[in-house]
Order: sequence, then C-alpha cells, then structure tokens
Amino acid sequence: MSKFSKRLVNSLFLASLCSAAPCAAEAPRWEDHALGSTFAVGDITTADGIEVFFDCFTVPGHMPTCTGEATVMPESPGCNYDHRLWLNNINARMELAGSIGPQPDLKLLFGEYGGVINIEINGHYAIFDNFIDAHLAVLGGVKIEVVSGGFGADCGEVILRGVTEKLVIGGQEFWIDAEPLSNCTYDFEDLAAIVVGSPGDTFTTHGIDCLVRPLPLPDGTLFMDGQAVNDSTGLACGSGQELWTYACVAEFDFAGSIGSMSDVSVRTADHGTHIYVEINGEGRIYNDYIDAHGDVLGGVGISVAGGAEGSCTLLWLNGVVETLALGGGQHVIDCLEGTILEEPETDPADLSGDGTVDGEDLAMLLGAWMTPDGDIDGDGFTDGTDLALLLGSWKLKK
Repeated sequence: MSKFSKRLVNSLFLASLCSAAPCAAEAPRWEDHALGSTFAVGDITTADGIEVFFDCFTVPGHMPTCTGEATVMPESPGCNYDHRLWLNNINARMELAGSIGPQPDLKLLFGEYGGVINIEINGHYAIFDNFIDAHLAVLGGVKIEVVSGGFGADCGEVILRGVTEKLVIGGQEFWIDAEPLSNCTYDFEDLAAIVVGSPGDTFTTHGIDCLVRPLPLPDGTLFMDGQAVNDSTGLACGSGQELWTYACVAEFDFAGSIGSMSDVSVRTADHGTHIYVEINGEGRIYNDYIDAHGDVLGGVGISVAGGAEGSCTLLWLNGVVETLALGGGQHVIDCLEGTILEEPETDPADLSGDGTVDGEDLAMLLGAWMTPDGDIDGDGFTDGTDLALLLGSWKLKK
C-alpha cells in the first residue's frame, strides 16, 4: 500500500471519530453565539470558523475610541434573520486568510442608525458617513458594491467584489450579519442516515441517479476501499443530512435522470488529503477547492467561495452540467441547487428518436403502412397524411 493510500485509510478511521465542528461560512452569521454575548476592545472570538478580533473605533478629528462594545442581538425584523452583531463605537476585525481562507465576493447584511462607519479591506482603511458613500470605492483591491440601503437609518446589503483576506468594519450604531442558509432543493434528507455505498454502488436522491466511484490518486491509481455515508454533522454548513465521501467520489448523473442543469451550486467541505472534481467527464485533482477557482472543466467555469481545507465551500458552476462528480479523503457534500433545462419538443415525424427526420424514419413509416405504428397526425393509423408530414419535416433537427 502506498504512503498516500495509508493516509486515506487513516482518514477513514479519523473521520469516524469526528464530531461536529464550527462551520466556516462566507461571513459570520453569529448563530453559534448566545444572544447577549458581549465583547470589548482586545477580545477575540471565533464565529462560523472565522477569527474575529475587536479593535478601537475612529471618529474623524478625535482620538480612537477604545471603550465601545459589541453585542450579539436578536434579529431586526425585515432586515435579517436570527442573530446579528451590534457594534457600538467598536470595530470587528475578521482575519479570513488566517482562518477559513480568502473570500471572493464577500456578502454582508448591515444596519446603520447613526455616526460614521470604519471600513478596512486588506490593510486599506477609510471612514464613511453612510454605506452608500462607499459605493464603488476600491479598498485593498476590492470594490465595494452597495446592493441596497446605506443611506442612514436603514438596513441593506453590500458585496465586496474581489478577494477579501482581512476585513475590519465597525460603526457607532451599526450591526452586521450574513445571509441565512437557504433550504436546499436537492439535499440528502430522502436518504437514510446509513452507509450509502462503496465504489460501484448506486443510489438515487430526489430523482438524481448517483454512482459511488473510486477516488483517483495523484499517482494515477484508484483508491478502491472508500465509502459514502449519509450523516448530519453539519460540516458543509448546510442543514440536516449531508453526504460524506470517505476516500471515494460521488457522481451525479443529471442528464440521465432529471435532466441537464444550469446555474448549479453546491456546498462542500474538505477536511483532509486531496479533492477530485469532474464535470461532464473531465476531471482534475486539487489540493483544496480554492485551487479550482477560475478553472474550466467539461466546458463549465468554476467559482469558489471559501475553499480552504477545513472550511465550508460554495461552488458555482457556470455552464450546462450533465454530470458532476465530487470526492476526497474526508469530504462532505450538501445542498445542490440548479435549474433543470427543458428538453426541446421532439418532432413526431422523428420515429427513430435520433433527432433527425431522414431515410430511417421514412423506412419505418412505410413499414408500418396502414397500422398505428407510424402514425404521426394522431388519427390512429399510418397513411398518406403521415407521409406528407414526415416529408415536410425532412432533415429537421430537434
């Protein structure tokens, strides 16, 4: 057994001992902190796997204020859901690169009700009266896009376009939050919380035909002794059950079951060794998901939020996905989303079903003359009317 194979066997054993750990997400949601949790300057906490430090706050023309505090508060109706972090004359510093990894296109919810706002991105700092004043400003190579709100005494949404390694944000009467995780269209709640299978086994979830496959190794061989397990550890930052691929790959055959899909997204997490990504039959091995950001496989572009080992990852697939295969040593999949592409209407004159009306269909029609088998117009038998319809559709594609 190779050294790498031994690592995979060890990962199977270690994963069986794992308990749920804090989920890293694109930005803290604060659901893992009790309401009323309070922080002062100099305090440190971890929210959704992200290290958060609390620093002094700056008002133009004044010395930095170091007596403010941050508090985990209940939801603000109409603005956010569940917990949020209230910042009163204090800054929250999120060390993304040092915890869950750099985050592309970071999205935040916010509320501002008085005073100024401090923002620092990747070491570049600015002060704004209201969030709308920061719209389209560039800090640390990241463009600030205010999607809604930001005029003062309101709530809204902002997207940081680019890769954010460190974010410092604070206000005087100000809160921040992240979007709640939505319910999944294609999850694994319809599967029992048991071993799903080993390489070669098949299963179906929400109508999607799936195959458990061996895990490709960097040396070109296949690891055959993995298994797929349905569990509820929450390590992919979804909810309910999720699919663990312990040293194996799960292939989702969209085209062969529910139909090819576009706008596909999937939540994953990598907790050890390498990962394998395959789209439409073209596969590649990566150390971490962030290494796949910007790649194209099977004609489909890959965008990654998160992507560091041990953190939750959101994949967006730009293109038509017929098949998708994901796996790794200690690898989790949850929350598939996508739009099923409608199949174009077939021509009833295409009797062979090959997408073209040609001589094969003509032969089939003549062979079924005066029987129902070549009926095109729906009158129950094959005659000259059906022949005219077939000739009118000659060589037309689906």
